[in-house]
Amino acid sequence: MTALPSGGRDGLRTVRCTATTRLPPIDFLGPNARALAPSLEEPVTDEFSERLRIEPWADPVIDERGYDPRSEYAEWFWLAVVGPSSIWLLRRIAATFDHRPDGFDLEVAECAAALGLTGGAGQHATFLRTVRRMCQFHLARRIDRDTVQVRRRLPPLTRSQVLRLPSSLRVAHEDWMRRELDAHRAARIARAAQAGRAVAAGSGSLPHPPAA
Repeated sequence: MTALPSGGRDGLRTVRCTATTRLPPIDFLGPNARALAPSLEEPVTDEFSERLRIEPWADPVIDERGYDPRSEYAEWFWLAVVGPSSIWLLRRIAATFDHRPDGFDLEVAECAAALGLTGGAGQHATFLRTVRRMCQFHLARRIDRDTVQVRRRLPPLTRSQVLRLPSSLRVAHEDWMRRELDAHRAARIARAAQAGRAVAAGSGSLPHPPAA
């Protein structure tokens, strides 16, 4: 038995590890979710400068319904896909966006040293491999050698990414997504009921016709 997230944004419970699991849909992100989360990742080999302009990647759907890089979802699931250096860099950038929402300049060597990664802009520098990996998995995108746009929030894993998780995490991810779908649908039903009550209350407040 392995302690893994229960599917909520807080708390843990114990789940049984199995080798197979049914994968949940991701329709709670809307009809464009699959197009926004391609299943194939191609390596990024472009070079970057030693000073990068980091800008937010505007994405209305993911910005509204995605996961903060500092969330448990990122720690439990995206960590297994992109590795710790990418998650730490995404978290550092997210924290900076809190104070500089329009973007900021990043000194590669200084940031790399702060994260315990190799500095410099060499082709094989650990830090720049981390940036390329973020671009490879569509968590960031290279605009030019001086500019990178980074997501404020992370999309859910694609089906192919979930299939590559360890079996225990696949089970936990299925449970997590099912609970989020249930919560989303319950909220939609509650909003519809509230709207219905408002209409009924408005109708009841209309003046009655005079008695004959």
